[in-house]
Amino acid sequence: MRITGIRVRSFGALNDVGMDPAPGLNVFHGPNESGKTTVMEFVRRCMSPTRQTRLYPAWDRTDSGRLLLEEDGSVYELELKGRNAVGTYPPSLEGMSPAVFRGLFAMNPGDLVDATPLKDDGVKASMVGVPGGDSVPEAIRLCEDRVDSILGRTDRSRSELNAVDSRIDGLDSRIAALRSEAGRYGELAGRRNAILEEMGSMASGAAGRDRRLYDAYASNRGNYDRLAEISEALDALGPGVSDGDVDTYRFLSSAVERAGAVMASTADSLEDARARLGGVPPDVILSRRDDVDALVRGQTAYERDLRSGSRRGFPVAAAVALAGAVLAAAGAATGSVGLTAVGAVAAVAGLVLHIRRRRSAVPVAGATDYESLYGRTASAFGIVNEGMDAGISRMRALCRNAEDFASAEEAHGRSSSAYTEAELSLTKFLAGYGGERGWEEAVSDSETRRALESERAVVRRAVSDAGLDPDEPRCPVPAPTGSDRSSELARELGSVEERMHSITDDAELNSLMDARAFEETRRDDVLRRGAVALIAAELGRMACYDASSEVRPGVLTRADGYLRRMTDGRYRIHPDSVQGEVSVESPDGAKGLSMCSSGLRSQVMLSIKLAMAVESGRSGVPLILDDVLLDYDSVRKGAACDLLHEVSSEVQVLYFTCDRETYNLFMRYDDCNEFKMGIGLN
Repeated sequence: MRITGIRVRSFGALNDVGMDPAPGLNVFHGPNESGKTTVMEFVRRCMSPTRQTRLYPAWDRTDSGRLLLEEDGSVYELELKGRNAVGTYPPSLEGMSPAVFRGLFAMNPGDLVDATPLKDDGVKASMVGVPGGDSVPEAIRLCEDRVDSILGRTDRSRSELNAVDSRIDGLDSRIAALRSEAGRYGELAGRRNAILEEMGSMASGAAGRDRRLYDAYASNRGNYDRLAEISEALDALGPGVSDGDVDTYRFLSSAVERAGAVMASTADSLEDARARLGGVPPDVILSRRDDVDALVRGQTAYERDLRSGSRRGFPVAAAVALAGAVLAAAGAATGSVGLTAVGAVAAVAGLVLHIRRRRSAVPVAGATDYESLYGRTASAFGIVNEGMDAGISRMRALCRNAEDFASAEEAHGRSSSAYTEAELSLTKFLAGYGGERGWEEAVSDSETRRALESERAVVRRAVSDAGLDPDEPRCPVPAPTGSDRSSELARELGSVEERMHSITDDAELNSLMDARAFEETRRDDVLRRGAVALIAAELGRMACYDASSEVRPGVLTRADGYLRRMTDGRYRIHPDSVQGEVSVESPDGAKGLSMCSSGLRSQVMLSIKLAMAVESGRSGVPLILDDVLLDYDSVRKGAACDLLHEVSSEVQVLYFTCDRETYNLFMRYDDCNEFKMGIGLN
């Protein structure tokens, strides 16, 4: 595509100005306030109207003029009327936002260093996109987020692994405290032996044996009471859970979590697709897709009918009027009043017929039907105050967006069904336990049962070691009569042995050890899931880097060549496919654009934007530049001028400048087309 004519009727300080740019390099030069920026802004507003308010020159309702364009052999005319540009846009400009157009193809020095247009999805995809894998960087980020939630980046991160480790540390502290009590066991055992020796010396014969038996029962009364309490507590517990059910619960819970993440992702995609519909219901758009196709197919015929309709009926009416005029003239010449009257009536009838034909000629029947179809469809789509060409283009875009919405809705439906199915499976499993709360209670009962059974075994062993029957809590002999010393020794012996049993009682220790083993199992599961997420993220990064190195986008290759040419090979452009950004490589290493000097950043952005213009297709959009090299030093400026001259052989360049050095550099080229504006140069 190229600009063939600039016709300014009224715009800013310009009136009735005309210019015809050549296909290659065009330099508009003159002093400040000579109209260069005004002409450039006129071209920009014709090619890509904007609603921005802070523009120079300021918008005025009298703004008017025409811009003539040629693309692939077809001629296009855009007319500026106030804020609006009317006419048919070339395919190269269709769908391009004003921000992208002004940031890549029609730049002033501020636009040149602005990297915002590179964040546009279409521009970014052409620069750093991975062919066939636009979603890979997002997938990598999701994996990395999952690694953070599972493993954490530091020991203070709120992650599953750190939570498990914290619980294990707490259990280890309690286990160590219990084991430290074992040091007191020897002291208590010595006292027990002394009591037994004293009691033995006091006992003799049958009375002594009865006394010893009674004392044994008395000292184990607490153990018998505890056995009864344990049996009662075990009877009150539920059946608990099996190890197999624990594994099933973990599997079903993980499935719900994974399905929920997929459903959330498809919901975001659905909302993005809905936003692109502009508030028009998708079913309304899809129901009128055939009408839009009919409008597109009939557009050429409609325009042809409009051009031909106004000429119908003219030959007959003109012939009748002419014949009447001849008869009237003949009657006047011969003095025949009758002939004159007949001629006058015929002439008047011809004029009336001509007027009626003109009033009924436009629109023709076909055009009327086409306009009616357009009006109904535009009303259904909510399209108002737009020309028919722009309206039809908008309808086609809405149809494509509605199809994207339908696909996103279908994907979300599938993911919602998968999530519902996963939740239903988990719910069915938990139903056997009375729901989530019942499951938690059953797990708690299992842990309590293990602890109680372990404690019961310890107490029964203590009773058996005393020579008693754990299942017979009643003493077979009556309470003996004796001194208070015997009773005192018996009570002290019971107390000492109870303390000894509490030290050797490993029920609590076993319970803690069981809990620690359970947490170790959880930790293994967390590490396994974290390792899977780490591997997935690394595989995604490897895929991005491999694709970027093997399939290098054309825009990037060209931009890289431009930068090396302007910097004598010192700097290169490299895409970061994972982050979706562009970095600059030098002998000192790679760095992002924000870390570059202003001069290097300007060279990088010029290389990229020139490459975008050239790679935009065989009919590339012209480059319109307003003194973008003004701040360059002489060496950089010369290299940039050589590059722009080279690029002008592939895409039209319009360069506006008031700088004498830049002007002289461009004038070195014989094929440079110049336009003088104002008088003299700065």
